[in-house]
Amino acid sequence: SVSCPSPSDCFVAGTAQDPKTSADSLIVWRRFGSSFRRVLTRRGNGSPVFIACTIAGSCGVAESTPTPKTYFSTDNSGTTWTAASLPALATDVRAMSCAARTCTVLSTHSSSGPLSAATSTNAGATWRMSTVYGHTDFQDYGQPPSISCPSSTLCLADGFGRDGTVFQHVGGGTSWRLLYAAVGADPLSAVGCSSTTCVAVGGASVIRSTNHGITWTASSQGIAAGTALTGVACPSATTCIAAGAKGPQGVLYRSTNAAGAWRTVALPAGLKAIDRIACASQTFCIATESSGAAGVLLSKNGGASWSLKSFPASWNGPALTDLSCVPGSCMAIGSNPSGSLDIDITKGGSSWTLHTFATFSGPTSVQCESSATCWAVGTYLDAGPGSKVTGVYRTTNDGVTWKLLSEGNAGQPGIIACAASLCHLVGTSGFEFPIVDQFATSTDGGGTWAVDHTPATEQQIFGMVLSSGRWIAVGYNTLIGPEVVTSP
Repeated sequence: SVSCPSPSDCFVAGTAQDPKTSADSLIVWRRFGSSFRRVLTRRGNGSPVFIACTIAGSCGVAESTPTPKTYFSTDNSGTTWTAASLPALATDVRAMSCAARTCTVLSTHSSSGPLSAATSTNAGATWRMSTVYGHTDFQDYGQPPSISCPSSTLCLADGFGRDGTVFQHVGGGTSWRLLYAAVGADPLSAVGCSSTTCVAVGGASVIRSTNHGITWTASSQGIAAGTALTGVACPSATTCIAAGAKGPQGVLYRSTNAAGAWRTVALPAGLKAIDRIACASQTFCIATESSGAAGVLLSKNGGASWSLKSFPASWNGPALTDLSCVPGSCMAIGSNPSGSLDIDITKGGSSWTLHTFATFSGPTSVQCESSATCWAVGTYLDAGPGSKVTGVYRTTNDGVTWKLLSEGNAGQPGIIACAASLCHLVGTSGFEFPIVDQFATSTDGGGTWAVDHTPATEQQIFGMVLSSGRWIAVGYNTLIGPEVVTSP
């Protein structure tokens, strides 16, 4: 075990065995310059050792299977040590953390006993016991429990389940509060922001941020288990709408308290999965079903009720892949058997205009800056590696004509997000294994691009939004699961 209270001060704890007598010892070393010096040698039982040290010069050391007088502590950075005993209930130490001159040991009494915490403020002379988790199912997951105490009055313990449950202990009492991790097991599929709140969704999980993506909390109250959420929009500071499916049926959830709690919204019968949602005002919102939808869902009261606006038969059943709304209008982008197209929806959904692309064969994302100016990204001409090259388009006349700005920037096309002359583009590289996303930035409105990998290794991004000058991207990290990344 190792603990570094500062960049230049580290303590290492372990065990050693005398080759002549086979006696076990507990040993602590401290770093001095470029070498380590032994600062503690005591008789031990050979079990793994935990150490935790603080910048105040305090350290606690415990064996994982402690015996009497085998908890050691120092208040002067290892110059002198005192020996004490852990409580009788702490027969299997799992983790330890110290802050200031307070140390907390996480332990169990038996294989079927609860998880407990023992806290001492006086070098182990006395201990205050508390029950962290009264059940034993945390032992079934193979992930060892851990504890971190950033201060003498706050500790967090985790590692108890597949959904990342966290326990919080505040103050000097004996109670722990069960928290749920902000991100569940499913990839985060979309993110949307109001003036005050950002919301990200994935699976049956909803997380929200009230500081423009810096910190997030779980906010899934009212979302039914088994729901797969894939879209979200917040038309006002208090109203948010989440879209998705439960089984084969499309569902919409609505919140009127800034994503604090959710209720289902009645929909026209027979709808399949709803994969996108966007709002042009506090009242006018649109949503689309998955491929082969009969039309577009419209709401004129902020998502409280919805109607289906059917496509004209001559449009040949377009499959819409993305939506973008600005005050007064929305743009839907997709394709039908005749080719790629966009649908300009204005006047609260009463006016519809269909346009087509000449060389766009697979649009994947659209983002509008105004009712006239939009950017789109997708497959261009079915050429290049894997028969796909990314093409970036822009319209400045409501989609009547689109100009190809650039091609081949980010492998297979993904999503685009722009603000004035600054654009971000994420696409999957066909040359990476395992597949990761490539991130490209343009400072001239999409004409030229600088390409780099996404901020987190092995990350795939499925949604981006700009909130108060901060870019927020959500997706999935193949190493650690769902993830949110933000720009500085």
